[in-house]
Amino acid sequence: MKETVTRPQITADDFGLHRDINRAILDCAREGLINAISIAPCGGALDDVAFAGLRAAAIANPDLRLGVHLQLTEGRTCAGPSTIAKDGELLPYVTAVIPRLYSGRMRLRDVEREWDAQVRLVRGAGVDIRFISSHQHVHLLPGLWRITRGLSQRYQIPEIRTPYESVIGAVLSGSVFVAAFQGLAYLHRLRFGAIRKYSLGMLCSMHFSVAAVLERLVRHLHRSRTIEIMVHPAHTTDSLKRKFPTWNAAWEKEIAELVLLKRVLDARHANPDLHAQTMRRFSGIPAFERWFIEGRSQLCPFWLIDALTPRDGGIFDCGSGHGYAACYCALSSAQRRITGADPDAAKTAMARLAAEGLPAEFHACAAEELLTRDERMYDGAMVIDMLYQLLREQQESLVRQLAARIRPGGVAVIKETHRHAGLRYAFAYAEECLVVSLRRRRPAMRFYYRSVKEWRALMERNGFTSSAVLPVPDEAVNNRSFVMAFVKAASPR
Repeated sequence: MKETVTRPQITADDFGLHRDINRAILDCAREGLINAISIAPCGGALDDVAFAGLRAAAIANPDLRLGVHLQLTEGRTCAGPSTIAKDGELLPYVTAVIPRLYSGRMRLRDVEREWDAQVRLVRGAGVDIRFISSHQHVHLLPGLWRITRGLSQRYQIPEIRTPYESVIGAVLSGSVFVAAFQGLAYLHRLRFGAIRKYSLGMLCSMHFSVAAVLERLVRHLHRSRTIEIMVHPAHTTDSLKRKFPTWNAAWEKEIAELVLLKRVLDARHANPDLHAQTMRRFSGIPAFERWFIEGRSQLCPFWLIDALTPRDGGIFDCGSGHGYAACYCALSSAQRRITGADPDAAKTAMARLAAEGLPAEFHACAAEELLTRDERMYDGAMVIDMLYQLLREQQESLVRQLAARIRPGGVAVIKETHRHAGLRYAFAYAEECLVVSLRRRRPAMRFYYRSVKEWRALMERNGFTSSAVLPVPDEAVNNRSFVMAFVKAASPR
């Protein structure tokens, strides 16, 4: 799983549009949740205080990249009245820009003069502009792209955002404008490949979530591509909602998703040799068992489970099997103390051998049996591809037992297959039957999968709150498997 690509550029747009956007972006920069800021010159909140905050953020983090977010909408002009805005007030949305621009009522030379003034305003505050983007992506429009290219060359700005994510995804979104702008972005990428980055976040703009971008993010990381992720964090206040009443944005939720994204990226980049280190611990077991563990590690995103599992404290591993997940997570964080339970005595013996020297212990019994007789409390739990083997009432009982043994605020991480009416699910079921038959562990080929909605309901009615539901990368298109994290509530519902 070695990757040479650097961490993605995570860009917070709209700095300068409102003081509560500014506060949230600077908070995110301080916490390391973003590493780029796109500055909107005409928003009315770009004053000396805002620029001082940007300078302080850049000093604290020399890798922080600052760019200009060119505007033709939502704000007041920098260059004064023109065909762009006779009264100085910019148009409210790009849908109003397009007819004025292509009917000739908005002149391109006025746009160039205005955007030149916006760039000079940001540069004049001492900002080293590293990239150009635009509010509502208007710079992608024919004619305006040429102006943007000219500004890039004139002021030696090395990058222009070409926010292409997926034409197919844009079409499926049902929005004509999103599809059209994705088409324009794709054409610009084909023509000007030297200035392109692979973009994420366009198709979930204003409602960013890790789940929405995870599949493409992992694919880009596999291919060592340079990535930009666009986000729009803000502290939601009455003032902000009054200023932008039509945005319907999930500002605060985006901040929570940025925290999750940081954990996911940290786990992905922390130790690319973690799998190899874990597998070396199984060198003393039979070859067939090693092949089985290796194959399972390729199908299950243990790095993602590692990202969602608490970094310290006691972790209960339900159905610990050969102990791969326990060893992986213990090697990832020495502050974890893993307790595993599995009814297969042979697997448990291999797990104990592999985990020698690590803070991990294994018990050859069913998870529910251990939870019943051992009353210690845990800070988290891992339940990886094992609930589906239990009858529905057994699933309910085990989750209830977990809820009783996890401290409030603790996290249970579940990885399970999503039951749905599709060929991919039928294939997954047949695949599991084949694996079980090869291992000759059980004569009855019957499994008890649930849909994602049903897995969530199972956890929530037993005192957990859903905090993350992430599709397994490389399988998200088919919705086969999900990794879900649930926080233990203070008291059962």
